[in-house]
Amino acid sequence: MTEDSGLKTHVVRHRKAQTTYTRVFLGIIWFLVWGAFSYSDPIHVFHSGFPESLFDLFNGIRAYVPFLALFISALLMMGRKPYKIFKVNKPLAFLTLYAVMGLSSSLLSPRGGFSAYWGALYLSVPLTGWLLTGYGKSLEKAEVLLQTNWIIAFLFVVYLSLGPLRPYILGKPLPAYIFPGIFRMSQNGVGRYAGVAALVALSRLRQEMELRRRIGWFLLFAISLNLLSLSQSRLALMGFAGGVAIILFSLRFHWIAFFTPVFVGIIYLSGFLWGSEGTLEKLFFLTGRPDTWSQGLEVISRSPLVGFGFRADRYFMGWQHMHNAFLHALIQSGILGTIFFIAAIYWIWHIVLKRNLIKKSLDISRIRNIYLSESLVILIFFTFRSFFESTAAFYGADLFFVVPAILFIQLYGEQRERRDRVRIPSIKEGER
Repeated sequence: MTEDSGLKTHVVRHRKAQTTYTRVFLGIIWFLVWGAFSYSDPIHVFHSGFPESLFDLFNGIRAYVPFLALFISALLMMGRKPYKIFKVNKPLAFLTLYAVMGLSSSLLSPRGGFSAYWGALYLSVPLTGWLLTGYGKSLEKAEVLLQTNWIIAFLFVVYLSLGPLRPYILGKPLPAYIFPGIFRMSQNGVGRYAGVAALVALSRLRQEMELRRRIGWFLLFAISLNLLSLSQSRLALMGFAGGVAIILFSLRFHWIAFFTPVFVGIIYLSGFLWGSEGTLEKLFFLTGRPDTWSQGLEVISRSPLVGFGFRADRYFMGWQHMHNAFLHALIQSGILGTIFFIAAIYWIWHIVLKRNLIKKSLDISRIRNIYLSESLVILIFFTFRSFFESTAAFYGADLFFVVPAILFIQLYGEQRERRDRVRIPSIKEGER
């Protein structure tokens, strides 16, 4: 080996190591965004006697960890020219404006300080995602955020399956609520993680060629699908069905398509026979939702224009959860804020349809198209959930999953648009 070739090899290895360290660092920052997940007492750190133990210290400071993620992200981008965050065709800008509107409405909340805290937490998620992707310009960094989410989802599924849900894993339906450590999780919460993990594992299984890795993805898929079926979460099953449809559409005559009857059987067994007790009434009218919505509409009518700030459903409805993303947006930020919230959902789907991204995701020979397909699957999964759960309308896991998916789809669509603009003139010149 010559001296020049040895130097080149050293430089390549150094760059690869640098890239790996950067990706790990970005992943850790995004993981911090999850820090206050399922938290209930932001003033716990100010209680007398705090902290009582190291665990108490950890559980107290995690309420403010997402702000640390935002601060570090802002430091990383200092000195760089900001990208146009409020450009009208940016879905993440609309989510940010929705958050600002809800944060402002916290002045009308009976617990204004708490409401402002949850509004600021919500705002930290899209802003951190925007900063970590280089002011919404780096597709590679958006991939890192997606990968971090997949890792978290799989860790949850494996932990739940081998830990607190182990007695149920062989076929006993899950209880309404479980306590897997420092927070409470519902059946729908379990179904959300299991659904995301199952879809990502199925997506990777379809394109993995190495037998050892294929077996690994299959085991993760089987564990996730089993946990999804035991959750009886009709919303997660509905989202899973939509995601599977996209994956199977991209597979065409792939061998995985032969498992379609299995997927249908699980959805029927878990969602209809178990979750809905075999009745159409319970299938289409989820238990308790109409009554909750009726109470929510009464509260909304008191301040229809600007709402009552974040977590208004808890403070005005006896700690109930709204269970509808659009009504949740209305009670928190009123008509003005909900316009921005709906605009974010509309615009990301507008990008998908205008740029024909579902068709683009069919070519799974490129890893970037795999991420596109998975982002579309996640978008579909949580769009279905939004009608009966408050998807991305408040600080929570749904928002953590949705923001990177939106970022990746948006950036991928912009990249395709730039390529098309370059191709069109060249074609016209060739015709001349």
